[in-house]
Parts: sequence; C-alpha cells; structure tokens
Amino acid sequence: MRCHLCIIAALGLLAEACDGPKDPAKAPAPAATPVGYDANSDFKDAGPAAEQHLKGSYPPEGDAGARAAWIGRSAVATFKAPFAGRSLVVSGWAPYSLHQKSGLKEPLQIVVRLNGVDISTRTFTSDAFFDIRIPNADLVKAAGAAPTTTVEVVTSHGFIPSQTLGGADARELSIKISKVELL
Repeated sequence: MRCHLCIIAALGLLAEACDGPKDPAKAPAPAATPVGYDANSDFKDAGPAAEQHLKGSYPPEGDAGARAAWIGRSAVATFKAPFAGRSLVVSGWAPYSLHQKSGLKEPLQIVVRLNGVDISTRTFTSDAFFDIRIPNADLVKAAGAAPTTTVEVVTSHGFIPSQTLGGADARELSIKISKVELL
C-alpha cells in the first residue's frame, strides 16, 4: 500500500514522492537557522539573560517584534566556527541627534571588528537604522583557523541620558542593537 503523499505525487500534485527527490543535487538546501543575538528572542527559555548573549548590552526594550538593546561604547558576541556559507549581520539604530545634544560635533562612527580587526565602518550624521552585513568570505578570512570568532561593535561616542535629556538614567549609551547574527 502506498502512502498518501505517494498517491498525491502520482497524481502530479507533488513534485517528488515521499522518499525524497530522485536527484539529490536538486534537493533544496536546508534553511540555516540564524545564530547569535536577536533582541526579539525569548531569552527566558534560552538560559542566560539577553545581555549575556551580547556582552556590553542592557536588557532589550520595546514592543514585541521591534525590540532592541542599548549598548555602551562597545558590545561583544562570540561565535563558534565553522561558518558554513553564513554571513554576519549587525542591525540596529544610531540615534545621532541624541549624541549631538550631548555635544558631539563630528559624525558618529560604528566599527565592526572580527577577532580584533576592523572589518566595517559606518558613519552617521543623522538618526538612522543600520544593517551592516559581513560576507562569508570576510568572516572566514578573519576567523582563520580559530575555533571561535569574536564580533565587537564599537562606537566613537557615547552619551549619558540624565546629562543630555534630564531624568535619572546615568548609563552611558551609544546605539541600539537589534541583531548580531550569522545568517
């Protein structure tokens, strides 16, 4: 007796029968699960608190699906090799206007470092969302034979909300990070 999928396949409603594609080369590649820090993840079930996944960050803030974590002047995430065709993505928001209110005259810079080497620099002269992508080739080159890769996000300036905006928040903040992930 044949299974229901085989019958549907025989009727031409499925491209392949239930035992998989006849030609393995035509089989779709499994989708890679993102690895790393996502401020929209539910860290209650994932073990350590969110700020431990991205050292140097504060707990995520915001509504579900639009959460992000403030960082100080830098934050660090560590990934294990191999990177199997993945690229690195660092996403967030650069609030340049808040830096200006604290006295910043020059542009705000965000530098992404891999194992201590600057690999990407972005410059901001206005508030902006950012999505910094590091291609797999650059990621593999920076990692070399090391079993782990350290990703550091460094900013050129920070501000203290209580001094800039008033209130009681005395943390030094720079940017908000929503993701540091391998995709």
